[in-house]
This record gives sequence, C-alpha cells and structure tokens, in this order.
Amino acid sequence: MRILRGVMWQSKKHNHAGRSTIDDEYMALGHATTAIMWLRSLLFEIGFEDWVSGPTAMMGDNDQTTNIANEDYISSATRYFRLEYHFCKECKESGDIQPLRVATENNYSDLLTKCLSGPQIEKLRPGLTGYEPQPAPPAPPRD
Repeated sequence: MRILRGVMWQSKKHNHAGRSTIDDEYMALGHATTAIMWLRSLLFEIGFEDWVSGPTAMMGDNDQTTNIANEDYISSATRYFRLEYHFCKECKESGDIQPLRVATENNYSDLLTKCLSGPQIEKLRPGLTGYEPQPAPPAPPRD
C-alpha cells in the first residue's frame, strides 16, 4: 500500500460566518474534502489507481469535528450546519476519506498556523518537509 502524505494549506475567509469553533472546523473539513476528492480523481485519471484504492486519511486535532464526521448525530451545536459542508460525511460513508484525530503536538499543519516553540518546530519540520519517514496513519475503524 502506498502512503501519500501532505498538508494542503490555504488562508481565506469562509463563505459563511461560523457560530463556533466546531462550526469553523467542520467548514474547513468540508473544503478539505472537496480538495481531496479532486486530487483523488486526478490521480485516478492519470493512472495511479493504486494510490487511491483506500480511504484518504483526513487528520485534524478537533475531537468534536472528527466525531461529527464519523458519527450520525445531531446536537444543539450542530443542527444548523449548512448542507454543503456535510459532503465530508458522504465521502466518508463511500470510503473515500477517513477523518482521524491527530494530537496537537504531532500536527504538521500547526507549523503553518500557530506560534510554536523552537523545540516543537524542530520536531515537526522534518515530517512536513518530507525529510523524515513517518509511520502510517492509524487504520480506519471497522464498521
């Protein structure tokens, strides 16, 4: 199995105002899912089907967002999410993506979005730049 790692980073205003951190993180997951699905289609079309034969791990450090993407439940905090952001749930159910939790101290994208200490930068930089082999993400849970 081939493991393709990367961080896609972009800074932009959301199309909608989020009412909470969970709302904002779920919107970001929806946008990331759209980008991943485009990349998966491109890899498939150019003959790299084996690179996208399994689900693409979508790693984030927000527990509630990961739980919402993986489970079917509605709460008072999530009942007003806009429909277009539930695309990530559809892609998860079809086996194209697998939302996973990554601990903040191991989150490569934090290098691009947060103020970190020198030791934390030194720990994460090799993984982000591809100079350090990384273990495979955890296997998706069996339904």
